[in-house]
Amino acid sequence: MSSELKARIAAFLARPVPKSLAYIRGSFAESLLARYAERGGIDLDPEAAEILDLCVRDSLATASAMPQSSLEAATYLRESAELLAAVASEEERHGAGS
Repeated sequence: MSSELKARIAAFLARPVPKSLAYIRGSFAESLLARYAERGGIDLDPEAAEILDLCVRDSLATASAMPQSSLEAATYLRESAELLAAVASEEERHGAGS
């Protein structure tokens, strides 16, 4: 568990979501980040790890495709993807499910 990562996630989740973003409250990504911030770790089974990877890739692809006028939303998506990737890496290092 990384207390630095927990703090970064908590700060990210406390920020308002850009209005231009098609935001889904309670999404898999948001729920996973909230759980990590609360507990300092999560149990990633193989299916959840695959969905997490898809969330990271989708967030990055969406951010890259956004027009320059949506810089705030693109930045938000990139930060979300970075945090999700950090959670996945942390869980992999510590052995998911252990």
